[in-house]
Amino acid sequence: MANSSSDDSVFTRKLISGTYKSLQDDIRHAQEWFFTTHLYNEPLHIPLYLNEHESSHGRIYNGYDMYDMSHSIDETELCMSAASHIWAEIQHFWPYFSEVDVNCKPEHKEMLSACLLDDPQDTWQTIFTSMNLLQDQHISIHLPRHISPSRSFEWILPFKPYMVEGKAVITRIHPDALNLVELGDELVTIDNEPIELVIERNTQVILTSEHNAKYRGLESLFLRRDDTQIEATLKKMDGTTYTVLFEPLPISAMAQRYAGNRLVYRYDYMHKVLDEGVHHLVLYKLSHSALSQVREQLSSAKGIVIDLRHYPEDFFCVVTCFRLVLVSGNKQCAYV
Repeated sequence: MANSSSDDSVFTRKLISGTYKSLQDDIRHAQEWFFTTHLYNEPLHIPLYLNEHESSHGRIYNGYDMYDMSHSIDETELCMSAASHIWAEIQHFWPYFSEVDVNCKPEHKEMLSACLLDDPQDTWQTIFTSMNLLQDQHISIHLPRHISPSRSFEWILPFKPYMVEGKAVITRIHPDALNLVELGDELVTIDNEPIELVIERNTQVILTSEHNAKYRGLESLFLRRDDTQIEATLKKMDGTTYTVLFEPLPISAMAQRYAGNRLVYRYDYMHKVLDEGVHHLVLYKLSHSALSQVREQLSSAKGIVIDLRHYPEDFFCVVTCFRLVLVSGNKQCAYV
């Protein structure tokens, strides 16, 4: 307040920034996130700590975003607020319910009840289970790093399984585990539990849809929270089974290249006759010098499997092949 040459300060506000813990440890500062009072007989929660960026720009308080539970899952009131925010937007604004047969209203109570659980791990798993009813691949809820299903792992399996024709098949192996398993072996059990049950349990707490659930559930099996020894049973192509004991590797081992490839195989041939007159044509190995030979070989084919995987060595050759060999012919073709 100014009066002529006199300048008297009647109100001063000083913003102090820092982590919540460092501010809370100071006895001069509030020990709670909120001050609770009543307005028109309704509870009113006034925040005592603000997000630094919003407070410095004079914005309204919205420090706990709808999909961010990274700071709220350990505090019951904040957890309920964040869970309600997520539920409310989906219930009122998202166009799910004409496509997905699910009643979202009862899930609000389930999500609030989850915030009362003692273990934060149980809390987020219950909330994720409710969200999975929506069958949406695009929902992402941020969790504290120490319990996040995607960020709290420090160990990995020495091999990578992948879903191939409904089976968990080993498709990549760490160099340290080449003597344990072989590419193409099927993973049957982990610690005497059938792999189907392991995948089913994992998919219940992964935000994904049913058609991708098995892949995501198996993918999460690769990451581990500790280095406890694991026993696995595997099956070879001829049906014989064997058991291996191994210890997970530190996550830094991912820097080393795993042997094998997830599902895309490379072939040492360009053309091969399969069963019943069906031919396999591997386009990435096709060359101009072989066009005439390939055209002659395909002339008797009843059908052609055209393998489009990998970058071709000669793009122009592939175009010519389609024009001269495939498009002009009267063949049934399948693409992979």
